[in-house]
Amino acid sequence: MASCLRFVQTERRNANPRGLKQAPDSRHSSSPAALLQLVNPKAWAVALIVSASYVDVAAPRKSLAILVGLFALMNISSISVWAISGSALKRYLARGRRIAVFNPSMAILLLVSMIPVLMVPS
Repeated sequence: MASCLRFVQTERRNANPRGLKQAPDSRHSSSPAALLQLVNPKAWAVALIVSASYVDVAAPRKSLAILVGLFALMNISSISVWAISGSALKRYLARGRRIAVFNPSMAILLLVSMIPVLMVPS
């Protein structure tokens, strides 16, 4: 819980409430994020379950190619919606004091979402 609060405090301190342009950080790229998926246990679990359940034993290459195509199509469309939404939210929050209201609101919602976890009877 303390680490969550520390993270929110750091993010709030580093927020750009006036919407000033910041120099792009050259250290960020998409290749480390893509490589991180290789160690994502949920991705491996889904890949194993789907391939074990839906790959046709009679034509494994064809059915696996279809599954890979479907997964790629769904992934690209989902990531596109996520990126477009994030871009729109960034533009919206760049005006006025919206970010100064948004960050504490999200921090409070994060803390409220932890209440059910903390209220579990032992």
